[in-house]
Amino acid sequence: MAEVSRIGKRLKYYRKARGLTQIQLKEASGVGLGVIGGLESGQRDNITVATLERLARTLGVTLDALAGFDPLRDDDTENEPELAPART
Repeated sequence: MAEVSRIGKRLKYYRKARGLTQIQLKEASGVGLGVIGGLESGQRDNITVATLERLARTLGVTLDALAGFDPLRDDDTENEPELAPART
């Protein structure tokens, strides 16, 4: 699995790009606030694929994009392309 700190950075990027707070993401995805906050802050060092899939689906991105298995540079989340509208 991708390095968890990379996933946390991308999670925060995609969440903010969607205009969501951590609480809103928690409510929409069903993933605990401690998990979301821990990933984003780099204090959580494990996550299940099922949880990643729920977060990715809620954010309207692929699991590969969230995990960092896409062609973008891992440290370049500031310059990622504009996201398509979230799926409801």
